[in-house]
Amino acid sequence: MEDKFIPVTLEAVVAEVTKIKADGYRLITMTCVDLDEDNVEILYHFDKDLKERHLRMKTAKKSPVPSISPVYFA
Repeated sequence: MEDKFIPVTLEAVVAEVTKIKADGYRLITMTCVDLDEDNVEILYHFDKDLKERHLRMKTAKKSPVPSISPVYFA
């Protein structure tokens, strides 16, 4: 099994998810880690042929996060 972690920003997350889907990866799940009082880390987990790809995004708790629903669930 191969894992690849890719840092991503709020502005780029939807574009990165679109590329990953176009490469044939399926969305496994998303997780959120509470980093401190003001920040979280959001992880998007994808799989294709036992190769995992993960997007890692750190953001403020008060910042709205763009939805990837139009990419995977449209």
